[in-house]
Amino acid sequence: MSYGVRGWGWVGVALVLHSVLSGGRAAGQPSPPGPVEDLIAHYEVYLRNFDTCAYAAAVTTRSRGGRLPANAVVGEDKYRVWHDGQAWRSIQLGTNVVLDKNGKLQKSRWGTEWVVRPRGSVMVGIDPDSGGGEVVIALLGEVPEAQRVPVVSKPIEFLHGLDRDSWRVRLPDILRTSRAKAEADGPLQIIKATGPWGSWGVWLDPDKGYAMTRLELVKSADDWYAPEKKLSERKSGGYHRPRSTYTGVTRHIVVTAWATAGAVSYPAAFTVTTEERFANNQTVVFTDEVRVSEASFGPAAVPPATLTVGTPIKNGTRVSVEDSPNIEYEWEDGKIVKRIDRAVVASLEQWDFRPEPWWRRYRLEMAAGLAGVAAVAGLAWWWRRYRRPRIATLRGS
Repeated sequence: MSYGVRGWGWVGVALVLHSVLSGGRAAGQPSPPGPVEDLIAHYEVYLRNFDTCAYAAAVTTRSRGGRLPANAVVGEDKYRVWHDGQAWRSIQLGTNVVLDKNGKLQKSRWGTEWVVRPRGSVMVGIDPDSGGGEVVIALLGEVPEAQRVPVVSKPIEFLHGLDRDSWRVRLPDILRTSRAKAEADGPLQIIKATGPWGSWGVWLDPDKGYAMTRLELVKSADDWYAPEKKLSERKSGGYHRPRSTYTGVTRHIVVTAWATAGAVSYPAAFTVTTEERFANNQTVVFTDEVRVSEASFGPAAVPPATLTVGTPIKNGTRVSVEDSPNIEYEWEDGKIVKRIDRAVVASLEQWDFRPEPWWRRYRLEMAAGLAGVAAVAGLAWWWRRYRRPRIATLRGS
């Protein structure tokens, strides 16, 4: 279930992300060079596999402690993701379960498609029944760097080394800005870190290229959920949660199955359990069961054709361009163009426009020319008739 932000709320994230990466080390007392830094570097190298990849994923989400019955399914979502450096595309189709105003369970279906490049992005709202695009939102200029990572649900972001409850800051950067130590757990290597972003435990498997096989996160009220913003300042929007502020978040991720694509081992199944605690003393627990399939890695996994909008969109569909709000745009043959008044165009099409004959098109110029010729001829006649004889007479005298 995608129970995070789905729209366009990250326009300022690039700036605050830069602030964290450039200034967070002092606040978190960075780890000294050594085994911990080596482990973080190994994990970072593994994550680069997901910089150029394609995969499908399915997520089933259950909750308890909220408004729905315990362990009720609150979301069933499917994703298809293509990622190539700072360009990506994702198709997301899901079903949410909510309580209506009469207390009855209701299902709502939704769908979105994203295509994002370093310059220019498109988000399409998909009609679940027809499969066509209903709403189109775009950015024509430069896309904030933080948005150049695939927008997927909270549990799937784990594959990319992200945690949305930490403002989509990459986990290697969070570990580097924390007080960290390395431990061994049989064949696995553990990084335990504490800093402004909370307390983290990260289990890495050297036999799988230092992929993460388990994660534990604990955030208290004073820990950050965004740069320099405490979790206690964060308010819940309701939905499956109470309308209250947060006092803590605990998350456990465990990989339950692995698969291999080429030389890359990746999580084929994992469980994400998130406990959210609120100021009204209520606790809500979400459990996500994630299945990943059809994974491939490397440039061949993301041919250029996969990074274009695939949802059918009718010509004339309005496009909301966020960085050009005062100009109307529409969709036309796969492109975003400035909107035209089609009623005026249709009325003009009723007229039969034919080119004028050349002599009619230049009639004014021809008349002016003839008038000029006539004037010159008249002047010459007058000269010969009156002036010339008079001059000859004067010379003879």
